[in-house]
Amino acid sequence: LTYERDLDNKNVGIYDLISVSCNNANYIYSFSGNSNINKFEILRRNVYVSADDKESTYSESLKSLSYTVQGTTQNEGLFGTDTLIGDVACDTEENYAGSYVITIGTLTNENNPNYNIIFTNGTYVIKQIEVTITPNNIVLEYGDDPQDLTYEISPLDAVLSTDSLEGELYVADKENVGIYPIEQGTLNNEDGRNRNYKIIFITTSTYTINIRQLVVLPEEVHIVYGEEYTINYTIVEGSLINDDILLGKLGHSGGNSKNVGEYKVTIGTLNSENPNYNVTLANNNIGFSITKRPLTITARDVEQEYGANGKPLSYDITSGNLVYNDTLSGVLRRTNGYAVGVYTIYQGKCFFAIIFIEFLSFWADSWNDALHTQGVSSWAKRRISYFKKEILRLRLRMTRAQ
Repeated sequence: LTYERDLDNKNVGIYDLISVSCNNANYIYSFSGNSNINKFEILRRNVYVSADDKESTYSESLKSLSYTVQGTTQNEGLFGTDTLIGDVACDTEENYAGSYVITIGTLTNENNPNYNIIFTNGTYVIKQIEVTITPNNIVLEYGDDPQDLTYEISPLDAVLSTDSLEGELYVADKENVGIYPIEQGTLNNEDGRNRNYKIIFITTSTYTINIRQLVVLPEEVHIVYGEEYTINYTIVEGSLINDDILLGKLGHSGGNSKNVGEYKVTIGTLNSENPNYNVTLANNNIGFSITKRPLTITARDVEQEYGANGKPLSYDITSGNLVYNDTLSGVLRRTNGYAVGVYTIYQGKCFFAIIFIEFLSFWADSWNDALHTQGVSSWAKRRISYFKKEILRLRLRMTRAQ
């Protein structure tokens, strides 16, 4: 059988056959062009289309979109000189930086009735503009008003005149003395901020608050050993900020010593307990003296019989008191003698060396009496006299030292 159709109709569709001829002599063949089964159908031709990937930088004009049609084979691809109708499309959200899908747009089968378009999406990337942020260093003195954090942009024209960067720098402390790093804070690309700019942050900048200078003038202090004290002072240079008060207290050159002596007032703990201030003394020669604490000691009367062992000597503190858990060292003395009589109890000495000198002095007095005793040679008298003088000289030196 030979079928004949209308050659003027080449587009996709179903068409009637014009005629059918049969070259078989054994059969009689009848044909009706209006029969539903005697049709000729032209099917859509497959064509493979891929969107071309594109790339540009924010602030640049968008590039034209394009696509590529796969090569033609016997049954696929564009036929002859045909071209596709329509364009691919891409929604770039007002040209913001980001990655966007290039879609089929109007390059549809509806606009190309002879073809079945098999489409592969493309990608349009709008790159961010790189911006380097360098915070400005800030140096203040404690008590100065805090300063706003500012920064420099590099390159200078990186941010479009119609744009501004979103977010703020951050520093941990704007009040107390210290060197604090200036941090990026919210001036970043998080949470959708600054989506058109790739922020490169320089981390070497600092916010410095220097210590505030104060000069104080102490008052002289004179106390008795054991008394509590406060060294008062006046601020003569500089000033305290807001409601600040100085913690700590002045000290003296003896450190923690509470002993009797002449000292000089020192800065004490005023610096260590006030980190926002550097406190110095207007005068380093202010006196601080601790004098002896007066005590009255009354010896207790003692009685004993002639020939009995000596009783210990004791006393009562009848005026004043001991402090700091102190105890008195040393012993009481009485005048020498063992015969019946009344002897005076006296203070004695508190140190072994002094007691030893007193002991030697007693014997020197005895030897002095021997100078006038009959039968002592002149050589012995000279040695005794010399020995007594040396003892008295040593006693005088120890007394001064005490």
